[in-house]
Amino acid sequence: MEMPFGLLEIVSNWSVSVGAAVLAIAFAATTIHLFRKRISPEEAERLRRLDVGTHGRLVEGMATDVQENTVYFTYSVRGVEYQAAQDLSTLLDRVPGALHTLIGPITLRYIANNPANSVVLCEKWSGLRSVFENEPKDA
Repeated sequence: MEMPFGLLEIVSNWSVSVGAAVLAIAFAATTIHLFRKRISPEEAERLRRLDVGTHGRLVEGMATDVQENTVYFTYSVRGVEYQAAQDLSTLLDRVPGALHTLIGPITLRYIANNPANSVVLCEKWSGLRSVFENEPKDA
């Protein structure tokens, strides 16, 4: 059974048009993907710190060690003990006192649905206590 000449021409032109449209969309998507602005790992970490510092829940913890510019700390959320570390090298101007004085009690923030995602210091918040807060007060 043969198609009338006009119907065959319409079907043929329609499939070419759809193919061209799909090709154009694929090209546009690839171009956008290749040329979009990617954020650096440092910027991603800064944004993570700000998010946790803004939206995180507060909990008490303990700074257990400081090595170079990294503070190591522990905390407990709903009976689960967490150990974490945070690199403070980009936030040294916000550290109260010398790094070695940070060992002791701290306050930190964590994300409720991912308690392992925590910070002790960010650009807009600090859970670090100065050395003077950890010393007993004279009576």
